[in-house]
Amino acid sequence: MHPWDQHRNGYDFTVLVQAQPTLSQYVRPNAYGDDSIDFANPQAVKALNQALLKHYYGVAMWDIPKITDVCLSLGGLIMSIIWRIYWQRSA
Repeated sequence: MHPWDQHRNGYDFTVLVQAQPTLSQYVRPNAYGDDSIDFANPQAVKALNQALLKHYYGVAMWDIPKITDVCLSLGGLIMSIIWRIYWQRSA
């Protein structure tokens, strides 16, 4: 993880569930005992994205009309943007 990534130490699921209560049905302890979601589950990733947008960016309503197989994690998208900025600045 990049040092600029505010989620490099993991997501604060307690805060995120408060922001988006539907996320709670997807949060479970992972193999290390930390709260997490199944990132292969598009509905779980969608709920996480909604919580991130609501809590950190003040976006009250965000939706994708139909989730089928893939829903890119907002955290992953932000990470790719951070790396692109980092590499452009260091070039």
